[in-house]
Amino acid sequence: MTAADRASTGPDDGTPDDGTRGDGTRGDRTAGKVALVTGAARGMGRSHAVRLAAEGADVVVVDICADIPSARYPLGTEEELAETGRLVEEAGGRAFTAVADVRDPSNLGRAVDDGVAALGRLDVVVANAGICTIQP
Repeated sequence: MTAADRASTGPDDGTPDDGTRGDGTRGDRTAGKVALVTGAARGMGRSHAVRLAAEGADVVVVDICADIPSARYPLGTEEELAETGRLVEEAGGRAFTAVADVRDPSNLGRAVDDGVAALGRLDVVVANAGICTIQP
């Protein structure tokens, strides 16, 4: 199998690399796990959350859902975060969505605590939240 072949299939078994088993059923690499994904309203965070759900995880999805002065572009919205939650559920996982600012430890801590209370545990953290600012 070439590198190009591996890029489009699962680990070593020839299954698609989309979180399913090739027949559309849910994968199981993260079965029974609960993951936290920050910056999950859209983009890579959404992609990580949906993939984890497709692989068997339930997911706590968190985003600031507000613009901040240092970012010169719009950040994710509450509607986009809700859509991520819906996509997680569509992929077979349970979703807990929370608006939280990762720069504020107590704010993030409350979101994590609420997510753990709702989903029962926390096994995986994807610290994806981040912005890119370019100064002149």
